[in-house]
Amino acid sequence: MKSKLSIALVLIAMFVLGGISGVALMQARIAHRIQARLLAREETPNVTAFASALEIKLHLNSEQRAKVAEILRAHQPELAALMRSVEPQAQAIREQQWREIRPILDPEQQKTFDELMREQVTRRRRLLSVP
Repeated sequence: MKSKLSIALVLIAMFVLGGISGVALMQARIAHRIQARLLAREETPNVTAFASALEIKLHLNSEQRAKVAEILRAHQPELAALMRSVEPQAQAIREQQWREIRPILDPEQQKTFDELMREQVTRRRRLLSVP
């Protein structure tokens, strides 16, 4: 009886670990595909990321992906100009949020928070650029 229970528990554990591994590998694969496209991009990061997300979620073929990317690229200068025009106000609001959040963190969390906020500023600057 104990050996059957042990075997059942091992099989259940293997099934659960297999499922977790499968999910992790799929997420890594998707992240790798998006990162590879960003590194080899001719487009701005937000166009590439959105086009890649649509390709993955909608299972676009290469022709569809090319047309989607073309549409996104065509409107990118307009969107970037609009975003740049409101970015100073948005950044002021974000900085106020950060000033309110930071004091509730312990010193170690503050260091990590500061790094995360620097990374966010860098990402936003990159996303707002137009080729």
